[in-house]
Amino acid sequence: MNKLSKWDRIADQGAKDLIGDGDVSHLPGAGKRLSLDNEHVPRELRAAYKIMADNEVMPDWIAAGKALAKQERKLRDRLNARARRFRQEIEAAQSRDENQRQTEIEANWQRFAAEFLQEIERFNREALVYNLKLPPSLPKRGHLRADKLLKRALKDAGD
Repeated sequence: MNKLSKWDRIADQGAKDLIGDGDVSHLPGAGKRLSLDNEHVPRELRAAYKIMADNEVMPDWIAAGKALAKQERKLRDRLNARARRFRQEIEAAQSRDENQRQTEIEANWQRFAAEFLQEIERFNREALVYNLKLPPSLPKRGHLRADKLLKRALKDAGD
């Protein structure tokens, strides 16, 4: 334990020495605009991308990536909210011993799950098109697995 504490103290002191008082005005380039040149952008496209950035226009693959991220958040949020509601409704029906109501709630969940599966399939097709637009050096967007998302949402709603 003492050796670990000693190493913790050494690491902490080293970090403090590097950070100092937080004043970075003495560093090269302080106060100047950051260069946003990207090594992933081919040399022949850099001028075009700079013009686009200066005019607040983005390549279609960036816009598509942002739209996909927003769509994924909405899908996940809707799924999680629906899973929580399902758990609440099923528990309420069980506590009142309403078998018919439980059957209805489970049927509604199954319909939701089938619709969600179709939405995920559409999302994955859009993700595939997005991946084809990406410059080759950038990481591709993975596909969503509806079955895993559904299981996870139900598990989290039950916790």
